[in-house]
Amino acid sequence: MDSLFLREDIDIYITVSNGCMLSGELATLLTGRYVELSMLPLSFSEYCSGAMEEGISRQELFDQYMSSGSFPYILRYDLDVQEAREYLSGIYNTVLLNDVVKRLKVSDANMLESITRFMMYNIGNRTSPSTIANTMTSAHMKIDPKTVDRYIRGLTDSLLFYEVRRYNIKGKRLLSTMNKYFLCDVAFRELLVGGRGQDAGSCT
Repeated sequence: MDSLFLREDIDIYITVSNGCMLSGELATLLTGRYVELSMLPLSFSEYCSGAMEEGISRQELFDQYMSSGSFPYILRYDLDVQEAREYLSGIYNTVLLNDVVKRLKVSDANMLESITRFMMYNIGNRTSPSTIANTMTSAHMKIDPKTVDRYIRGLTDSLLFYEVRRYNIKGKRLLSTMNKYFLCDVAFRELLVGGRGQDAGSCT
């Protein structure tokens, strides 16, 4: 395979699951010899360009985008709302159970799911492992901040969430500043914690 690198007319692409990326297996096998391209669901602009329906307004497309999801499969096969929700549910369960629970050897999957739902509900708000741990402990679900941090790392490594850090801080504040987390597809939020149309701006 190394001989192919000598040819200028060949590019090699290897696709892997989130679970493989989370485990670090790909990095171990190809260290120093690859460029990683992370794929995300469709942006709203891409979603609009791929929509086949005639005479539908951008507001209606946006409502579909927020509720049915932006994975290409949903748009390609023109799934109805119920079919889209079933498809999204399958993706969510696969990521949570295979890519996070199994890889991190999570002993309490219900606690992980509670944290996941909390993060979904609080999209766009600053949060931290300590904040989540304190909130859950006050609700009689005691958990250590270090465990919460480990779960959050698993959720971001699996690409279910992505983290946005502040750019205008430095020094010791880097250790204490709360960051924001966003879903790879906001329809997961609609599916699992219900819609909150009034705060759509914080989701995207």
